[in-house]
Amino acid sequence: MMKDLSFYIAGALGLLAAVLKTPALIRARDSGARILLSAVCALLLVGSGVLVFAAPATIRTVNRVTGVDNISAPLVYVLLMGFCAASFLLIINWRGGPPERLRRSSLICVTSYALVITVMIVLFTAAEVPTEKRTTFDTYYASTPFIREMLLLYFVAHATAAFMTTALCWRWSREDGLDGTLRVGLRILTLGYLLHIAFVISKATAVAARWTGRDWDFLSTHVGPAMATPSAFLVTTGFFVPLLGGTGRALINRYRLQQLAKELAGFTAHTPLGWWPPDTQVTRLSAAISDTLLPLEAHFDPGIRARARAQAIARGEDEARAQAIAEAAMVIAASRANARGIRPSPEPRRPDVIRTMAPVALAHALNAPEISHLRTDAPIGSSRS
Repeated sequence: MMKDLSFYIAGALGLLAAVLKTPALIRARDSGARILLSAVCALLLVGSGVLVFAAPATIRTVNRVTGVDNISAPLVYVLLMGFCAASFLLIINWRGGPPERLRRSSLICVTSYALVITVMIVLFTAAEVPTEKRTTFDTYYASTPFIREMLLLYFVAHATAAFMTTALCWRWSREDGLDGTLRVGLRILTLGYLLHIAFVISKATAVAARWTGRDWDFLSTHVGPAMATPSAFLVTTGFFVPLLGGTGRALINRYRLQQLAKELAGFTAHTPLGWWPPDTQVTRLSAAISDTLLPLEAHFDPGIRARARAQAIARGEDEARAQAIAEAAMVIAASRANARGIRPSPEPRRPDVIRTMAPVALAHALNAPEISHLRTDAPIGSSRS
């Protein structure tokens, strides 16, 4: 019972994760994003299916309800092949590349595993497997005609996907310039797929031992299953760490933008922000802030910007950060001047200044020492959502 429970809990977690990602899939408009999110949901759903249908209690139920001897075995193998294909597809599309290459690689992956699944079903149909074996099907029928070939095909296809996915994740995780959460997620995926490889090796070794007249069934019945649940958990976690990292960054950006909005005279969020998702809120807040900056442009003082930039660079900031601090200082000073009714300078202004400003970068620069003396304790703007 406890063994079944571990399968069901892991499967439920994967299903929950898929449900949580479904709204993002529905909202996705970009074709690349839709493909990526579809691969994520497919991976989680198929992975959950593998865990649920591999539980001994489910195996017994499926065999009894269908009335087909050992039908659960090919069902689990087919789901595992679907999991392999979904993993491969997700890594291919997640990493990105030329659209034509992605389409070709995805087509090859889907076609190859669809062919493997078809051949496995045909081989099982042709075999004689009258004795129900819930946990020892592979070793008990290791030398049975057609089942022997089905198992060999399954092991080769499964090991190929596991090895290639592990290698892709590891190589990608070592590249320069990766986001921190992406690198962590890839390392977790590498560990998860390494356990997947160990699972396949233990199962294949037990079957090969039967072919040579030895009994190493413990590798299939105890060692392999002990790796299945942690492997599924690590793979699910590895895919979600970067996604959660992106959500976390969006939440931080939303908070920072809200603080910037409070500093701007006349700020109004004309578009309701809604309560979720944070990346959409960030987009709407950024647009509203950009609109608020337009009437402030007449108060922009290049001297304030130049002094703030020079101070930031002298303090050790890089060029991009210094530029953001300089622009934020100019914006805050302009907002204060506008709120106090100070008449703007008649000097001509550059029309492209606002277009080059990034509201998120401005928001993250607010706490810089070059700006602190320009801010007051009582914000002069109000943020309404």
